[in-house]
Amino acid sequence: MQTIHVNYSITVSDFRKATYYGLFLRHRRALQIMFLVLGVSILYAIGGALGLGTVNYLVFFLALAYLVWGIFLFAGAEKGIRQYLASPHNTLGCDYDVTIDAHRIRICIPSRKGDSSFLITKLACVYELSSMYLLYVNTQEVYLLPKRALTAEQVSELRALLQTRKKAKPTSRSASPFVAFTNFHLLPQIFFRQALMGNHSQSRQMSASISLVIFSSISRIKS
Repeated sequence: MQTIHVNYSITVSDFRKATYYGLFLRHRRALQIMFLVLGVSILYAIGGALGLGTVNYLVFFLALAYLVWGIFLFAGAEKGIRQYLASPHNTLGCDYDVTIDAHRIRICIPSRKGDSSFLITKLACVYELSSMYLLYVNTQEVYLLPKRALTAEQVSELRALLQTRKKAKPTSRSASPFVAFTNFHLLPQIFFRQALMGNHSQSRQMSASISLVIFSSISRIKS
């Protein structure tokens, strides 16, 4: 393939899309259950209002618990976004200079004196969204590559390249994810990771609290 060289900047909209994609990716099963429970509770309420059966308030307790959990989950995501925007080290609006060849990706952020280069086979994972690629070097390095910076031909070439290199990716977990890592300021990417990946311990605590509320409600109803 021909070397791809692009220049772009990350917008708040790009960052928010990536954040919420990561959110749904991490909590996919729980969010599916939440939407299912909320949908069933709405239908159940309509059926009860029409006199189609006896209303069991446990359904509404479950729906309320999931609704509260969802509100806290999305509020946490927005908080992470605001914290990143308030950071003096955020890279939104900065110029990215990216070069991609058949084996390597190099990402430069001149205004942050960032210069990172790594083999494509060393990528931990890559997600292709409708408007961008999410390049995960490891758990602390996430890069966004908007498709608007690429031509349709470059998008096709990059997709084929990533799919091919993914098959050749080594399975050793001890292998170093970087080929070159030169004078790159880690702090922006750490904020980036926290905003994209969220606070897992806080989410687990919230889920545990909701489960406790649900079981307490069930116990009261049974008694």
